[in-house]
Amino acid sequence: MNNQSIYALDKAIQLDPENATNYINRGDALYEIDQYQEAIANYTQAINLNPENAEAYWSRGRTHVEVHNFDEGIADYTQVIKLRPKDASAYMLRGDVYFLKNNHEVAIADYNKVIQIDPGNTRAYRYKVLVYKSWGYDYHRRGDDYCGRDDYDKTIAYYGSSCSLYGDDYGRAIAYYDRAILCYYKAISLSSGKTRVYRNMAAVLRSKGDVYRRQGNYDRAIVYYDEAIRFYPEDGSTYHNRGLAYYGKGNYECAISDFDESIKLYPKDTLFYERDVAARYNNRGNAYTEKGEYDKATADYSKAIELAPKNPAFYFHRGNLYQEIDDYNLAIKDYDNAVRLCPNYVDAVDNNFIGREDVVDVVHQVQELLKSVSDDYYKSGNLAAAAYYEGVSLLFLGNKIRAERCFERARELGFDDCTKIAEHLDNLQKQQ
Repeated sequence: MNNQSIYALDKAIQLDPENATNYINRGDALYEIDQYQEAIANYTQAINLNPENAEAYWSRGRTHVEVHNFDEGIADYTQVIKLRPKDASAYMLRGDVYFLKNNHEVAIADYNKVIQIDPGNTRAYRYKVLVYKSWGYDYHRRGDDYCGRDDYDKTIAYYGSSCSLYGDDYGRAIAYYDRAILCYYKAISLSSGKTRVYRNMAAVLRSKGDVYRRQGNYDRAIVYYDEAIRFYPEDGSTYHNRGLAYYGKGNYECAISDFDESIKLYPKDTLFYERDVAARYNNRGNAYTEKGEYDKATADYSKAIELAPKNPAFYFHRGNLYQEIDDYNLAIKDYDNAVRLCPNYVDAVDNNFIGREDVVDVVHQVQELLKSVSDDYYKSGNLAAAAYYEGVSLLFLGNKIRAERCFERARELGFDDCTKIAEHLDNLQKQQ
C-alpha cells in the first residue's frame, strides 16, 4: 500500500470510526512503509473496539517484534493463541521471539506445538534445530569460558554429568546437538528441497565434532566431521576442522590434505576471506613444520602474513620455524613484528592453535634467544641495540613496564630504527 491508500483509509475511518477492520488495514499500510509506532496505535485502536479480534493482536505482535518490543510481542501472540488455539503461525512466531530472547526451553515447546498442529511444517523442525544449536553452543561456550579461567567446578557443571540424554559425560552441548541432529533427520524426511536441509544438518554435525575435538577426543570428532562431509561436501569449514583433529592426533598427512581442501573450497567473495583463509594457511604451515617440510611451511606462513599482516601469531610461527632451522636474523625480525602487533603475546598465541604448555615452552625459548642477542650487543658496545632487544625480550615475558623503559633508553642512546621504537611505545600505550 502507498500514501494514497492510507488517505483512503483515513476517509473510511472518518465515515465509520467504530469499524475495527479499517484500523487494522491502516495499521498494515503503515507497517509496510515502516511507520511502526503509528501501526501499533492503529492495531491498539482496533483491539479497543473489538477485544476478540485475533488478527489485530497478531498484527500488533508482529510490529512489536519489529521494533524489539519482545515482551509485548509475546503477550500479543499469546492472546492470539487464546482466541485461536489451533493457529500454528502464532505458536511459530511466539517461539521465534522466545528464541530471540534466548529462552530456549519455551521456544522448543512452541515449535513442538506447531509440529503437533501441523506435522508437515518443516520450518518448525528447522528452527528447533537452530534453538538446539544455540542452546548447545551456549553451554559449550560457557564451558570453554570457565576452562579458560581455570574454574573447574563450574566447568564440570556445564561439561560434566549434566548430559542425561544418552548418559554421556561430554556435557549438555553434546545432548543438544544430538537433539538437533534428530530434528534434522525428521526435516530431511519431510523436505523436498533438501540442499539447505543437508547443509544445515552438516553444520550441526560439524558443531558436535568441534565439541569432541576441543575435549581432545579426536577420533570421535572425526567421525562427526566425516558424517558432515557426507551430507554437504562443499563446506570447507568441515575439512578445516577435521584437519585440526588430524593434527591433534599427529596425523599430519591427513591434516594437510584437509587444509588443502578447505582452502580450495573457501568462497573468495566473503567478507572475512583474507582472515579465515590466512588461518588455514597458517595451520597447514604448522602441519608442514611438524613433518619437517620447512620450505612448504615457510611458504604457507608467508602467505598467511600476506593475507592477514596484522595477525601476530603468523609472524610468531614463522619466526619459530626460522629459529628451528637456525636462521636467527629472520627469526628475530618475525618475533619483533609479532610483539609490535601484540604485547600480550602468550594469550595471542594460545588462541591460535598452540596448546598452553607449548606456548610457555616456546615463548621461553624466544625470550632466551632475544636476551642472548641483547647480551651480545651489550658486549660489543652497542648499548642502544642492547636496550632495544632487551625490551623486545621483556614483552615476551609480559613485563610491559620494564620493556617500555628499555625502548625509551634505546631511543635516548640513538637506536637506528626510530620507527620500530615508536610502534612499540605507541602499542604499549594502547594496552594500558
